[in-house]
Amino acid sequence: MSDVEDIRADLRDLAGTATGTAEAYPAELRRARRIRARRVLAAGLGAAVAIGAAVTVTWAVARGPDGGSVASPVVRTLGCGANNRVTPDTPGPTPFPANQESLNELLNRIGDGGQQRFADVYTGVELDLPADLVRVYRRPSPAFDAWVTGQAGPQCVEIVGAAHSRRELEALRDRVFGDADALRAAGVRFASIAITEDGHLELHTQDIEAGRREIAARYGPDAPIVVAPGGPGVFSEGATTAPSGVAPTR
Repeated sequence: MSDVEDIRADLRDLAGTATGTAEAYPAELRRARRIRARRVLAAGLGAAVAIGAAVTVTWAVARGPDGGSVASPVVRTLGCGANNRVTPDTPGPTPFPANQESLNELLNRIGDGGQQRFADVYTGVELDLPADLVRVYRRPSPAFDAWVTGQAGPQCVEIVGAAHSRRELEALRDRVFGDADALRAAGVRFASIAITEDGHLELHTQDIEAGRREIAARYGPDAPIVVAPGGPGVFSEGATTAPSGVAPTR
C-alpha cells in the first residue's frame, strides 16, 4: 500500500474506534502506519526547511477522490498570514477579491512553470476565491516548493500533496482513450475524461455501475479514476479531455 492509503486506513481506524465499529488492526500495523504518516509529514517539513522561513507547514485532512479522507502536510507561504484576506472588490452574493487579477496571473505562471520545469511532480493548480488564495497540488518536492514560494510574492499560496503528477495522469487518460472501443463493447460509453487539479481522473458516463466495474478490472482497484455521472453516454473528445498534444490544460 502507498503512504496515502496507509494514512487513510489509519483515519478510518480512528473514526471507527470512536463509534465502536473499528476493525481490530494488529498493533504492529497501526505502528507501521504511524511511521509512514510521519514520513509523509517529514517530506513536507523537509520542503519547509529547504525553503527557510518563507513558509509554514500545517497538517490537513481533505476529501480524497474516492470519498475517503486523505491526510497531508500543507505548505503555506507568508502571504497566508492572519491579514491576508482582501476586501471584496465587487458587490453581490459572490464577491471577488480586489487582488483577483494578481491571483490569476500567479495561477497561470505556476501552471506554466509547473508543467514546463517540474513535470515529474506538478499535479495542478486552482484558484480559491472565498479563501483568497492559489492552491497548488504536487508530489513532494522541496525544489518545486521553493520555486512556488519564490513566485508567490505577497499572495497566499497553499502547496498540497498529491499521489500522482499531471504527466502520470495524462498518460493514464490517453490509455483510457485508447481503450474506448473495448470499454464501449463492455457497456461503458463515456462522454469525457477530465484531469482534476488535485490529482485524479473523472470519467463521465451514464453507465455508472458498468463503468466502475470495468475501470477497476482493467486498471486496478486503486487506479486514480473516479466514475461520475454525466454526458449523453457517447464518446467524444473535448477541449479539456483530449489526449496529450491535442488540447492540453493546466
